[in-house]
Amino acid sequence: MKKLLDKIIPPALFFLLITSCNFKEETSPTQAIPKEEWKNIKELYGNWTQLERDSIGYLHYKPCDGKTPSLLILKDSIILSQQIESPINLKIDSYKIKRDSIVLNVSSKNLNAEFTFRIVNSSAKFILFKWNYLEYMNTGKEIITRENLAKSFRQVENPCHMDKVSEMVFLPVEFK
Repeated sequence: MKKLLDKIIPPALFFLLITSCNFKEETSPTQAIPKEEWKNIKELYGNWTQLERDSIGYLHYKPCDGKTPSLLILKDSIILSQQIESPINLKIDSYKIKRDSIVLNVSSKNLNAEFTFRIVNSSAKFILFKWNYLEYMNTGKEIITRENLAKSFRQVENPCHMDKVSEMVFLPVEFK
């Protein structure tokens, strides 16, 4: 039995090691934000979270109701998690890299959109995320940062331990 295990376990461990390394390479997010220009689409992969702005500056807000909106950008898709609604899985149909922005054309079964991710400040720890849902004439923008960088911003929580409370109101995004 020991001889059999000696023959099976090393190849199995090798296989697990190789597949986990390959998986990590494809989905592991870049931990930084480019300073001036995007070099390739892989720089966009990873977890992103929304930031808000008040009179003091940018902050990471945890709402009473729901969760902080976020994006998970993978090789072929984007998972868009909104504050309250269920996550939306969008397929990346095409992309275009410009100097300071990446434009993605994304779709799902009944939704087409254009997402733009733009570097707004070479020293900032965030980028501008703009969307355009073509059929619905719905456009908007927000500031996002990498999930791992969110802790470097002020953390503001709107607790609702007993009763639901109104969400805080913030300043609009100042970038175009």
